[in-house]
Order: sequence, then C-alpha cells, then structure tokens
Amino acid sequence: METMQTNPNESLQNSIEELKQLERKNLRLNRIKLICLALTTAACVLICVMLLVNIGKITKNIDDLSAVMTEAGSNINTVAQDLQKLDFEVLGESVETFATTGAETIDQIKSSTQGLETLIEQISNAMKNLQSINIEQLNDSIREMHDVLEPLAKFFKAFQ
Repeated sequence: METMQTNPNESLQNSIEELKQLERKNLRLNRIKLICLALTTAACVLICVMLLVNIGKITKNIDDLSAVMTEAGSNINTVAQDLQKLDFEVLGESVETFATTGAETIDQIKSSTQGLETLIEQISNAMKNLQSINIEQLNDSIREMHDVLEPLAKFFKAFQ
C-alpha cells in the first residue's frame, strides 16, 4: 500500500517540477519579449524626435527665406516709387542700391537653398529609417506584451 502512495506522490512532484521548469522558460521568454519591445519603442521615439528636429529646421529655413523675399519685395517697391519720380539722379542711386541688396538677397537665397537641400537629405534619411521599421514585428511584440501584461493587470486588480 505504501508503494501506491509514493508513486502518485512522485508523479505529482515530477509534474510540479516540470511545471516549474516550464514557468522559468516562459518567464525568460517574456523578459526577452519585453526587452525587444522596449528597444523597438526606443527606436520609434528616436525616429520621431529626429523627424521633429528636421521639421523645425525646415520651418526655420522657410521663415528665413520668407524674410529675404519680403526684403526683396520692399526693395522693388522702393525702386518703383523712385522710377515714378523720374529723378534720374535718385534713379541711379536706387538702381545701385537695388543691385547691391539684390546681390545680397541672391546670396542669402543661395545659402537658404543649400540649407534646404541638406534638410531634404536629412528628411530622406529619416524616412528611410522609418521605412526600415518592421511594422509586423512591432505589432507582434505589442501583442505579446499585451498577452504578458493582461494577466498581471487582472492579478493586481484582484487586490483593489
């Protein structure tokens, strides 16, 4: 009769030990999933920050270009008013001023254009980085994290 009692006990202990081993493996896998999810999230945040920085640079360059264009427009208005007076002496001075400020404006436009080209290249690189994200793998990681966190949420909800 004792052998009958030990066999079920041993079988139960073996089953418990197997369950513990499976639980340890499961815990290890869940940790790996959580680390992967954290890395993926960090990469997404980094890409978003890079995009925001580049958008800010583009906005600044557009504002600079707008200021240059506004200055050029005011210079043209000044020249037009001077031409209406038909004072050739003033006209000559205005043409000289226009040529000087026009050259400066062109230099500023060239500088702004170079800045825009650099920003376009940076945005292109950022878009390539965004396209390289494996959305399917990210979604799988999010689902796996949900599967891990849902039982924890239910467990902690029981204590409220």
